[in-house]
Amino acid sequence: MDPHIGDRLSVAGQHCTVRYVGLIPQWKDEKAIGVEWDDENRGKHSGIVGGVEYFKTKAPKAGSFVKEAKVARPMKDRKSFVDAISNVYFEEPESFQDVYFGSKRAEMFGLKDLNARNRDILQLERIDLSKRQIYSSGEVSKLNNLKSKLKRLKQLDISYNLFTDMREALSIVRGISSLTSLDISGNKFASFELDREEQAPFIEVVSLNYCNMSATLITKALSLFPNLKILNINGNDLEELCLDSLASPMIELSLSENKLREIPSCISKSNIQNVNLSFNPIFAISHTDYSQTTNLDISYCEFSTWDIVDDLCIWFPNLKSLRINNNPLTSNEKGNDAYLQLVGRIRQLEYLDGTFIAEKTRGDSELYFMSRVSKGLARIDEKGQQWKYLIEKHGQIVRKADTEDIALGLQVLRLKIFFESKEVQIVHALPCYSVRYLKTVISNLISLPILDFKLNYVSLNGVIQEFNFEFSPISMYNLNNDGRICVIKTTG
Repeated sequence: MDPHIGDRLSVAGQHCTVRYVGLIPQWKDEKAIGVEWDDENRGKHSGIVGGVEYFKTKAPKAGSFVKEAKVARPMKDRKSFVDAISNVYFEEPESFQDVYFGSKRAEMFGLKDLNARNRDILQLERIDLSKRQIYSSGEVSKLNNLKSKLKRLKQLDISYNLFTDMREALSIVRGISSLTSLDISGNKFASFELDREEQAPFIEVVSLNYCNMSATLITKALSLFPNLKILNINGNDLEELCLDSLASPMIELSLSENKLREIPSCISKSNIQNVNLSFNPIFAISHTDYSQTTNLDISYCEFSTWDIVDDLCIWFPNLKSLRINNNPLTSNEKGNDAYLQLVGRIRQLEYLDGTFIAEKTRGDSELYFMSRVSKGLARIDEKGQQWKYLIEKHGQIVRKADTEDIALGLQVLRLKIFFESKEVQIVHALPCYSVRYLKTVISNLISLPILDFKLNYVSLNGVIQEFNFEFSPISMYNLNNDGRICVIKTTG
């Protein structure tokens, strides 16, 4: 099978799209295949070689030429959904390899029965065919026969394959009425036309992450899922989201790693409760009512002023959980000031960056914030509802520059952070902080992702122990001032 422009391939484990097929002066005796790699740093150019533009890539270093012989095997390895599911689930292995513990061979009991059960098509509830080089649905008669047997299938994962036609991918799920979750992330879908006959009203969860889909294409795709509850469209480089009507049953939307600069106003017209907008260059909020949203993740964005936080209090009146770590606003504040001000400014919060807000912490934070306002160190609209609420709850704060800092009454732990056997920093932490929140603080200090390390602490009797539960408050571990926290790398 010869490659054609638009074909998707997996070459040496790396996905790419064919952008050019023909001759180039550098290879006079063999046809050249110009490809655009999904990994933007995998290539050497943008499709321009020797001053001649053969094709265009989205990123300047995403293009390469490979010889036709090198793509012969990747073209042959592409397969249909029908073939892939047969290979993975229905072919009986010739034998089971022996497993050894040291020099002793382990006895195998029940593996054949387990294997047979996993290959019983009538019992399958989840099928995972991610990264199987699937590019088509397969022969229609075989596909229909297969689907007629998938009576219990609930979850289908065909992510990071080689689909380019949305209709081809959706033809797989049409008619499987038990299916509720579909993951087609990582496939690069070109423009397509769909009609209502192709709707899948039984699907409730759809993942379209890293598909390079425009807002227009996403709108078309969503028209096929009228009863969608959860939508994941991370990493599509979306600069805006102007969906006329998000599915009315939808309660969760994830838009992480896009290029949004403002919280989309269309979310306010929906029933979405959980919104993930992390890793976007967002710096503004549309002044519209988001009262249906109770959980919001805007971590790793570009919020830089406290006015934004006050807007959150106004336009998200029912917000219960907020993630806002690693914004300029929170990164620039010293010590615990950012945490205390956030709790003091947003009265309805129950969780902040994964940490539960106890009532005593809330009261102390509100008094701390009011103290900052009284000294002119913080500003708030004193005619607004939040300030009126604080005055009604705590009374007036005397406005004197030398007012004693109410925050001095807060219990703050002084923790010594050790990394690679060296003390790197002293961190002041509130006892209510969760272990995960403490990891976020430390992650910024040592420039290491939070998933790449764990934390140990030295107990009162000098024994090194591990924090067992990441979302528990550090107060449950009986840490004292000058307690030692050890950072242990888990990768590399």
